Amino acid sequence: MKNKKQQKNKRIFLILFLLTIVIVGFLYIFKGFYMSAKIYHSKLFKYTINYPAKFELEERFGTVTLKEKNIDGYIMIIMNGTNNNSLTYEEGEQKVIINDLEAKKYRAKYADYQNSSPVEHRGYQFFKDYGIYSLYTNTSVFYDDLDQIAKSFRYEP
Repeated sequence: MKNKKQQKNKRIFLILFLLTIVIVGFLYIFKGFYMSAKIYHSKLFKYTINYPAKFELEERFGTVTLKEKNIDGYIMIIMNGTNNNSLTYEEGEQKVIINDLEAKKYRAKYADYQNSSPVEHRGYQFFKDYGIYSLYTNTSVFYDDLDQIAKSFRYEP
């Protein structure tokens, strides 16, 4: 009887131990963005984003550039006015809804003057009040960060 009770206690302990390891692992993986995020608000262009603390943010002439030390690449956020009343889509572009805003998720290849081969950009475009807010990166290293930043994008008039 005592032996069965000890085995049952060992199983419970083992299950709790494994559950603790899974939870700690989950928190360790996701803490990089969620626990060390910074907030940027543009009063001029009326938007707010959350971005990982590993980035240095620079704002110049309405353009926001996020860079990480020792990594060649960037995430850029710009706003342009338009006379259109919605986004237009081309083949391969996805329509997504983020925080009640219509957004276009896209991939494009651009010529890079420093390299002979084209560079793939990935990005999002949001449309609101005749403005197109573009968030994009020129390096695959930042694809996941770009997705997280885009998901945090909020228009705040």
